Amino acid sequence: MNDPSRHSGLLFHPTALPGTPGSGSFGAAARAWIDLLSQQGVSVWQVLPLAPTDSTGSPYSSPSGSALNPWLIDADDLLAAGLITAQDHQDLPGGCADRLDPPLATARAEALKAALISHWSAQGPDQQGAFRLWRRQQRCWL
Repeated sequence: MNDPSRHSGLLFHPTALPGTPGSGSFGAAARAWIDLLSQQGVSVWQVLPLAPTDSTGSPYSSPSGSALNPWLIDADDLLAAGLITAQDHQDLPGGCADRLDPPLATARAEALKAALISHWSAQGPDQQGAFRLWRRQQRCWL
């Protein structure tokens, strides 16, 4: 007998997903992971804090309780959205995509930040306006 009030789940941090050098991300591997969980009847994916880590690598004493760890930003998705160029993507620091590498993840996040900043002026007025509105709405923590 299947009890609809019961659910199965697991604890798994997205930085442990494979496919991106340095750290897992919220890109294709995360979407495939969610699909797999659903296919297997797993309805809960619990994650540990998603905030940026402190200098020791701990998300539990993060400098921000509201920001997302930049390691989780997916370069492939940014490229597909036209927010970075193919050259930016190619120039990202690379390495092993099968294990967590905090220094590499940080280097990739910094390179993505630089690429996004360098292409900001090329974003259309709608994109820039939407960002400015979001930034005003987040004033309390940003």
